[in-house]
Amino acid sequence: MKILFYDTKKYDKESFDKVLPKYEDIEIEYVDSDISVRNAVYAKGFEAVCGFVSSDFSAKVIDVLADNGVKIILLRCAGFNNVDN
Repeated sequence: MKILFYDTKKYDKESFDKVLPKYEDIEIEYVDSDISVRNAVYAKGFEAVCGFVSSDFSAKVIDVLADNGVKIILLRCAGFNNVDN
């Protein structure tokens, strides 16, 4: 599975890269910017995206992700109030 991480901090990359070798079927790419309607298209070719607590997963962003083949939204936070349903 290919996952695109948005709004990546140094500690995110260090933490996930440390355990990534245990999961041979997972590939992660990181971008510094948070997800938006403008850059959601970066996820084309990825099965999943991973956002942070402040990430915008509004209906418009979700539509762009879906149009580009993204099937899964992952969150690096406890809540999900930033995701339209």
